[in-house]
Amino acid sequence: MLEKGNRDGKLTQRGKEVLDILHEVYEGSKGRLGELSDIGAVQHQGIARRMFHNFPQVFQDGAPCGLRAVLHQPLRPPWQPLAHPREEIHTPHRNAGEGKP
Repeated sequence: MLEKGNRDGKLTQRGKEVLDILHEVYEGSKGRLGELSDIGAVQHQGIARRMFHNFPQVFQDGAPCGLRAVLHQPLRPPWQPLAHPREEIHTPHRNAGEGKP
């Protein structure tokens, strides 16, 4: 929407600044799919610290554990529309063992 507003000459000065920031963020994230930003790394450390403090039983030897992974849509510019929300993403890893192609 910001791109369209910019093309139509309807953005305020602040809107243009926000669009420039979004372009910088997008360009800076190219080729870094799956990597954490510096801020993301600090956030993850904080989450781990709070989990360790609030749920020590989870980190004790012999504690039962499980794993669940979630696949997210690849990075896209914020001005591009989202993929259809019901669109299935098929990868060899996601469908392994499910009898699907």
